[in-house]
Amino acid sequence: KNHRSILDYIDSLFHSYAKILVIRIDLSYKLGVNADLIRVRKDRGRLFLNAKSNKIFSNMIGFVWKLETGLYKGLHYHVVFFFDGSKVREDINIARRIGEYWVGQITNNEGLYFNCNRVKNRYKNCGIGMVSYCDEQKRAFLLDAVKYLTLTEKYLKPMNEDSFRCLGKGVLKKKPEKLGRPRMYKSD
Repeated sequence: KNHRSILDYIDSLFHSYAKILVIRIDLSYKLGVNADLIRVRKDRGRLFLNAKSNKIFSNMIGFVWKLETGLYKGLHYHVVFFFDGSKVREDINIARRIGEYWVGQITNNEGLYFNCNRVKNRYKNCGIGMVSYCDEQKRAFLLDAVKYLTLTEKYLKPMNEDSFRCLGKGVLKKKPEKLGRPRMYKSD
């Protein structure tokens, strides 16, 4: 159900935007920082609330996040940001700015980030960076990469005293209908 919901969300973004700049960042905390469930949820909420008025995110059209826990990283997030590709470039730079914002403003220098876009050439099937509506292969790689986010988090369940979400996505904004030539679809 989660997987289908995320795929539908991404398809809806591509229905509205011809090019999407996809940014993947891992957000975590320094060793020794008390990053309990209450704090990480609060920090994530603050990040997305502040995104509404922060210039870094001015062309963001969506996002998907997943909360995980790891032996060394503790609680951390995997986040995929979607930006209007007709208005922005420089995915590595935008990812760096988001990561620095997480560290400096959201976590008060107690956070860490990993910029996946910086090492995107290491991915065999890269689904991040600029992805065009017409590039079926890169879109398939993106959907495959996002599939990882929808896997069930087995380690957070025992921690769960209250019901909380380990996966979330943005809300689609209504984009005004554009006049002009409709997209040409390939026939099967």
